[in-house]
Amino acid sequence: MFTETASLTTSLMLTKFQTIIDQKFPFLKTAELYLAISGGKDSMTLSHLLSQSGIKHTLLHCNFQLRGKESDQDELFLQEYAAKNKLQIHVQKFNTAQIADEKKLSIQECARNLRYEWFRKFIDGNSNAFLLTAHHLDDSIETFFINLLRGTGFRGLSGIPVNANQIVRPLSDFTAEEIYRYIDANHLDYRSDSSNAKRDYLRNKIRHDLIPVLAEVTPDYQAKMSAIFDEFTSLKHHVDHEVNAFNELHKRQDKNQIRYKLDVIQKADSFFREQVLRGYGIYKKNAPEFSKFLTRTTGAEFRTLDFIFYIDRDDLLITEAVSKSEIHFAQIHELNDQICLDFCGVQLERKKAFELIKNNSAIQQLDFAKIKFPITIRTWQQGDKIKPLGMSGHKLVSDILIDKKVSMADKSIQLVIVGANDELICLVGLVIGDEYRVDDQTLEIVQVSILV
Repeated sequence: MFTETASLTTSLMLTKFQTIIDQKFPFLKTAELYLAISGGKDSMTLSHLLSQSGIKHTLLHCNFQLRGKESDQDELFLQEYAAKNKLQIHVQKFNTAQIADEKKLSIQECARNLRYEWFRKFIDGNSNAFLLTAHHLDDSIETFFINLLRGTGFRGLSGIPVNANQIVRPLSDFTAEEIYRYIDANHLDYRSDSSNAKRDYLRNKIRHDLIPVLAEVTPDYQAKMSAIFDEFTSLKHHVDHEVNAFNELHKRQDKNQIRYKLDVIQKADSFFREQVLRGYGIYKKNAPEFSKFLTRTTGAEFRTLDFIFYIDRDDLLITEAVSKSEIHFAQIHELNDQICLDFCGVQLERKKAFELIKNNSAIQQLDFAKIKFPITIRTWQQGDKIKPLGMSGHKLVSDILIDKKVSMADKSIQLVIVGANDELICLVGLVIGDEYRVDDQTLEIVQVSILV
């Protein structure tokens, strides 16, 4: 009787798995597959189901060295499993505790970052390569409550993504109970992680304390949660469609700058505005302050971790933040021929044979004999002055940038070339100093070009 029950369990789950592959992930049958495998019940079940379905896969195992001998025994167990089943395996060891301490991260966050950074090395650049993970329905339910308690938005309430960024989760429709029955029916060996029994982590508290109460109150909670995930996923797709349509109509991109008409962003519903700008660091927690920023005048700035927002007349301008370590600065002691400063995006050339170039803001020509070395290329500073070509007096660089309607983002990275006498020779791509102009007596020039 037990044998018949076990056989039925195996048959039902294998049939369900193969149906899911056929209907949702048919591309996996011919793809290059990598399975993230820990040695636990879930990933061992997925590997077995793949093998039973004739789907080739390579194993990827991370040894985080957090549980002493247990971690090493997990690795050995999987090495033996791979050899027995003629599967290729790659193993990566991490000194996770040390790295977490150095990066000021929790052990869990650090381990997650490390494993996915390593996993991506196998699939990035290969559109036919996919990473498989063994997350199941119960994992999504736990993630729902974790994100709910953290106050996440609706995107975090749709469960773990089933197929995104070349990461596929074929067990998303299976419960933990189904997996455990399959393990028992097929007498599959697996490793138990002792840390899963501890209540030190929020996920474990939810798993051991909250979920049993939920199951007692609502026995069919898994089916109801699955339906909720489907609804949130549909909502997410709908919102993304609307965001894409909005960007097609209103988003303008010029080199490293992104622009929206300010009044369009101001009039957008606050929730929808967050969805449009979430990729630039606008979320629920900073949205109220961002809304206040949108009412300010030209020159106002709002910073997120990686981006800067500017009010630039009638536009909202977005550009990547530049850290202090990236501020442009270079000193050149002599110019024998050609120097390319890729980090500044500038090329300097010394030329004896030349033709004057006019009406090209990307190329400036200076009289070499009038320049005193060393020269310095740097970002402009408040108080900088220059005597523009054809003028009798000096003018503040800040005023020139306003007159030329240079955007707030471009202002922050505008370069100047300064001579040994501390006089500005030129504003790169904008203005030449009158003292350095090319005339009938010029024998050599320095040509300043902006690299594209």
